[in-house]
Amino acid sequence: MKKIFLGLLVFLALSVNTASAELSLLGVIPNTEWNLYADLDAKACVITASYESETSILIQNNGGNYSVVFVNNNWELGNKKINVGVVFDNKKVWNAEFITNKNMIFVDNVKAEFITDVSRAQVMELYTPERRRIVGFNLTGTTIAIKALGNCAEKIKQPVVNPKNPFIDTNPNSPKPFGE
Repeated sequence: MKKIFLGLLVFLALSVNTASAELSLLGVIPNTEWNLYADLDAKACVITASYESETSILIQNNGGNYSVVFVNNNWELGNKKINVGVVFDNKKVWNAEFITNKNMIFVDNVKAEFITDVSRAQVMELYTPERRRIVGFNLTGTTIAIKALGNCAEKIKQPVVNPKNPFIDTNPNSPKPFGE
């Protein structure tokens, strides 16, 4: 059930920016909790992770433009501002305000610094404007997921040699960033 829910979330995230959303699950990224998806038609890649709080985070790379979605069906956020902070070595390295809807925080075209900071972050926290903490994410190990997202986006832009699996790499010495 959780995988179906995540698939719907990925579909929703991709649908915001793209007309199609024919998704391929490329696999679990090694040593992480992240899954990697691709929309071959839209040339977009998405990584997703779910947390114990039943909150999911999705980061999409569509031609080098990043977007982020946080989703939790139990949230009753309404239409308000949420503060997001990224903490690395106990120091806040990035902060922003996002607008929410009922159960989702969607951020379109995130600045590259966000992705850099998330990839080196230990913790990401969401707060209400009143500074009430909504949820925290343990992001240890995100670096490899962000790299896999970048690799996926690069590969997906290339001409498809094998339409059934454009991610097949014939070089036996190549790293396998997609959990193959």
